[in-house]
Amino acid sequence: MKLRFIHFSDSHLGASDSFTDDYTVKDVREKDKYIALKETVDHILDLKPDFVLHTGDFFHRSSPGNAALVNAINQIGRLSDAGIPFYMIAGNHDYPKVISTEPIHKIFEHLKHVKIFYDESYSSIELEHCTLHAIPHINTAEKLKTEVEKIRPNGNSKPNILMMHLSMPIRQEEEIELGGGVFPPENLAILGQFDYVALGHWHKFRHMREFGNVYYSGAPDKMDLGEINHEKGFVSVEIDGKGPVVEFIPLKTREILKVTVDDCDKKNEVSILGEISEALKDRNTMGSIIYIFLNDLSKVNYYDTRREEIENLTIGCLDLRISKKLRGNSEDENGDAPKPYENLFEDLRKAFTDDNDYLRFQELTDKLLADIENERAQNVD
Repeated sequence: MKLRFIHFSDSHLGASDSFTDDYTVKDVREKDKYIALKETVDHILDLKPDFVLHTGDFFHRSSPGNAALVNAINQIGRLSDAGIPFYMIAGNHDYPKVISTEPIHKIFEHLKHVKIFYDESYSSIELEHCTLHAIPHINTAEKLKTEVEKIRPNGNSKPNILMMHLSMPIRQEEEIELGGGVFPPENLAILGQFDYVALGHWHKFRHMREFGNVYYSGAPDKMDLGEINHEKGFVSVEIDGKGPVVEFIPLKTREILKVTVDDCDKKNEVSILGEISEALKDRNTMGSIIYIFLNDLSKVNYYDTRREEIENLTIGCLDLRISKKLRGNSEDENGDAPKPYENLFEDLRKAFTDDNDYLRFQELTDKLLADIENERAQNVD
């Protein structure tokens, strides 16, 4: 008998954006997560699968805000009302780190057709068409290893499906999500005995074919610059006596664009702006988040390329973030959080016709500001 289910993960409800202090942008980015969840549920209701798996980090934190809770109950409630079983495991983000805190997952216990695994233990349940095995997030590596060693596929003719929230023990530069635990390398052979292994924690869709039918569904929405090239969505799986047929179904997400201009000390403002314009000419910047990295600036031309000129090239974007780096510095001088006097320097720079005069002025100003800061620090009680 054919079995069809949906696998999605890492919804991170309540997450906004850690790279900006603009509360309007944060609000929009938080709402993007709710939109992605609704669109996923819309697809599920159209597809009418036998059941749905969510492999952790449904919420961004273990004590989410009201908006995250309301959206969660509304959307999972839609699945429950439709009679579509929903199975979820806790992730490292939404499972508490102390035993005195109640797991937020209990809010779903009143919904029919909903089962959440959040007890830091391996368990399995018999469903009509398969055996479902689950290991939710476990806070300690020692206990994770103990629970992994308990994994045993059911020996009957029904498919065995395993769901976990963790990293696989490989070198993975593309994934920066930490803290979810790592599957013990010595136990990898067991994964090949499952008809499908549904993983959460890494935010990019990926078939870990070296371990068998092992899949990360990825996240429904982009979280940060590290996911700029990730296509976001969920996975539809069919099992009909053979190996699984896995289809990644993409969702439309907000564009995150990155433009890097190197060797800026050899270029004037017109040249730098031209490179930015060329890089963006075929991209949809409306409503997008745009990162501009200006590398290798000299102290002379640090303020030459002004934010207002770049804003003219990126009209309509949700958020513009400019990072400036002086040549020879390993870290950004100001990132996208300029010092209070940076805009003033941009205006003053235009008043100087001699570079040496400007450098001398900048040096004296920096010294004066440092003296003021030192005096303020000494006067703090």
